[in-house]
Amino acid sequence: MEDIKVYILSIFATAILITVVDILAPSGGGLSKHLRLVSSLVLVCVLISPTVSLAQKLQDFANGDWNFEIEGDVEDHYSEELQNALDGASLEYFAGMLEQTLCEEFAIAEDELRVQIEWIGDGENLRPQKVTVVLSGKAIWKNPAQIEEYVTSLLGCACVSAIE
Repeated sequence: MEDIKVYILSIFATAILITVVDILAPSGGGLSKHLRLVSSLVLVCVLISPTVSLAQKLQDFANGDWNFEIEGDVEDHYSEELQNALDGASLEYFAGMLEQTLCEEFAIAEDELRVQIEWIGDGENLRPQKVTVVLSGKAIWKNPAQIEEYVTSLLGCACVSAIE
């Protein structure tokens, strides 16, 4: 958008400059014809100046340079969104792996156990603060103290169990 503004302003500035030179130049004679020719050439050069950069970009593209510029704010925004999505997926993956480990260790069906994890720390140094193991179905008959002790020794954080 900024490039378009600069282009239009340069066309207006050139047109005004050509008009001022035409007004100040002496009228009649051979000099007037040459001055109009030079003015026309300058205006044409200003009008076609974007095509030079376009031709250069097309040549770079044809040579394999695929560098597409993205504005910094947009790139930072998408980079931040990507990082947040990866962080969220990592937390979900961690919870899923803990559920799978508990199901295998205590012979519990996957649909009868669920974990909820409370995290502590900033985005770089997250660690579990408290894990809640929710048991349902036949899993309510498992010894919750053993499950809590296992999770506490595995993760080094507090663990409580609940029955659903």
